[in-house]
Amino acid sequence: MVLAALGDVVQVPVWLDLLAVFSGAVLGAVFAVRNHFDLAGVLALAMVTGFGGGVIRDVLLNQRPVAFQQNAYMITAIAAALAGFFFATHIERLEFPLSFLDAVTLAMYATVGVSKALSNHVAVMPAILIGVVAAVSGGVLRDVFVARVPEIFTPGTLYAIPALIGATIFAGLHGVGVGLRVTAPTAVAVIVVIRLAAYRFGLRGPRPVDATAVVWKRARASRIRPRRQR
Repeated sequence: MVLAALGDVVQVPVWLDLLAVFSGAVLGAVFAVRNHFDLAGVLALAMVTGFGGGVIRDVLLNQRPVAFQQNAYMITAIAAALAGFFFATHIERLEFPLSFLDAVTLAMYATVGVSKALSNHVAVMPAILIGVVAAVSGGVLRDVFVARVPEIFTPGTLYAIPALIGATIFAGLHGVGVGLRVTAPTAVAVIVVIRLAAYRFGLRGPRPVDATAVVWKRARASRIRPRRQR
């Protein structure tokens, strides 16, 4: 099993955690190259996208960020930034691998985030929120850095919703006493499947509906409907 349980916290193998950082960082680097950033900008955006979510998660939990405890995280983000800086055109052609890595990264950050929050005795709903924040913060910071409306606030393929669903499933299963060896893989699988389905079929989140206008229109239509003649 990829995700392991140690005590009451989901433990991600270092290699997989670094793969998540690399995935996020290379996506950030490609985004920076697309926006004509120089090397410094590419490095900065890659790092922010790569481990920004994990840093915010740990800060919210009043812990020292994992990314600042080992050199490997910084080295991985720099390697991803350089890969994006020199090979952005070729990387963008790897559409499915990048989509899959993006989905796995989203799933791992959401699952580990809610797990760490619950293990630190955070209430269920705030713990779910921390999981979602950890999952989407890298992308939000990336967009903010380039003066762009964050993806989670714009119409598009499902992004925060899969993280919310997966984090909620994790918290729900955890709440009824299901072990981490089941809750973690289940939450990750659900998030990955929803995210990939959104890519494949263009699934989008629900848009606002003016319920008052709908009800009023139907009420007016019922009042002006001609009565049937006997």
